[in-house]
Amino acid sequence: MVISLINNYEIKDDTLYLYLDYSFEFSNELGIFKKIDEYIKNMKIKFKGTKIILVVGGIMLATIFYNPKVDLYNNKYISSMMLPGYSLVKTSSEVNKESIENKEIKEEIKEEIAVNEINKNRDIEENQNIIEDHNEQIKEEINQEETNELKVTVYRSNGEILNLSMTDYLIGVVASEMPAEFNLEALKAGSIAARTYALKKIRNNEILTDTVSTQVYSDNDQLKDKWGSSYSKYYNKIKQAVLETDNLVITYNGELISALYFSTSNGYTESAKEVFGYDIPYLQSVESSVDLETTPYLRSIDKETNNILNILGVSNLDNIEVISRTNSGRVKEVKIDDKIYTGVEIRNLLGLRSTDFEIIVNGDTTTITTKGYGHGVGMSQYGANKLALNGYTYQDIINHYYTNVSIESVK
Repeated sequence: MVISLINNYEIKDDTLYLYLDYSFEFSNELGIFKKIDEYIKNMKIKFKGTKIILVVGGIMLATIFYNPKVDLYNNKYISSMMLPGYSLVKTSSEVNKESIENKEIKEEIKEEIAVNEINKNRDIEENQNIIEDHNEQIKEEINQEETNELKVTVYRSNGEILNLSMTDYLIGVVASEMPAEFNLEALKAGSIAARTYALKKIRNNEILTDTVSTQVYSDNDQLKDKWGSSYSKYYNKIKQAVLETDNLVITYNGELISALYFSTSNGYTESAKEVFGYDIPYLQSVESSVDLETTPYLRSIDKETNNILNILGVSNLDNIEVISRTNSGRVKEVKIDDKIYTGVEIRNLLGLRSTDFEIIVNGDTTTITTKGYGHGVGMSQYGANKLALNGYTYQDIINHYYTNVSIESVK
């Protein structure tokens, strides 16, 4: 029994002293390591050191070094037993007895080392199995996430109906709505706006098309035709922008916003009220003078005067008068002949790039100059790119173009 082997213990200076019975002999106590281990566990001994000293009759018999955090008996520790030379005079029979005992101890240590190797190999195999099981679990979780990812239905102009993951849908949208050469932060802002726009449509039970009526979407074959040899580079860049903003949307007072965006402003974005007739608190006019530095900012086109007369239903263009402009400088109302049109009506009827326009009649030809491109409400895409090049993050860009909004994870 263990109790007959070890009578008592004490801890001094982080060293555990075990006091053995006087009858203790190595020759008949070959399971010393096991007995010590059992004693420590049974007595619930806790100490911070790594050294155990065996004491018999006040004499230090042996010192054991071990790691108390690991199993002592199974040799999952570095240990050595040092038998000190006794200061007492020994008889030849005692010397022979000690020699035999030392040999037996060495054999026991060899056996325990062999057991340790077996256990070590077993542990390695078990750890490998645990790692493999963990990897399989991760794969299953990833597959489950992909399975659970929101599906987006796209009604294509060719009659085809697509069911896509949100990620694949957004890659096709951002790649179509923004130049792939844009700065990554601008593409990230575009990804979040596109995700917000699509999700709000889906939650309102509205359909998504692949045209400007909602958001333009292109499939991989179309993108390959568009980008040619640069397909892989640009695809991966757009994908990076989408994935690095995964699950992020724009909200106002906790609700998804109508995340409108357009190409280029005339130096200011337009308020929703001037375009749609009703006020939206987060779609207000904001300064965007960086757009004046972009290539799409200014355009002039020539149209046949007679075509314009037919479209507008007027007899002449001799007296064109801009009655009023919005705060952003776009045409609010214009009088042509005896009719009054809104700037939005003229833009739609004549297919102009923006409502900031100037019409000059030159006989049979009329020159129309526009500033900016698009309805002007929400985020300017070329403005976003300029801001990104100036050091703005996607968060900065979104908060610049949308008033008092938050960027949150989809709920």
